[in-house]
Amino acid sequence: VARQIVNSAEYRQRAGADRMTDEDVTAYRNAVRSLYRHVLGRDPDDAGLRDLTRIATTSGFDSVVDRMVGSTEYQRLFGDNGVPGRNVRYCGATR
Repeated sequence: VARQIVNSAEYRQRAGADRMTDEDVTAYRNAVRSLYRHVLGRDPDDAGLRDLTRIATTSGFDSVVDRMVGSTEYQRLFGDNGVPGRNVRYCGATR
């Protein structure tokens, strides 16, 4: 669910990912900062911001989203059935 939300056109617009160009590293950095806050619920550390900004510039926004949602930190915080937010739980597929 989280991956679908942050990959949506609306989220990309709000995070500034739709304004990223090869010449504007600041737009990449700001989009990565937004992802940290919205996906992991925290501000980025310097090394993470630097590494994920580099990944965004070389491999694109989707690669950063995949890296964050697939991270050990995300799994620890939310697991397979949680989503970022205030104690919001996604119950999973129903039978």
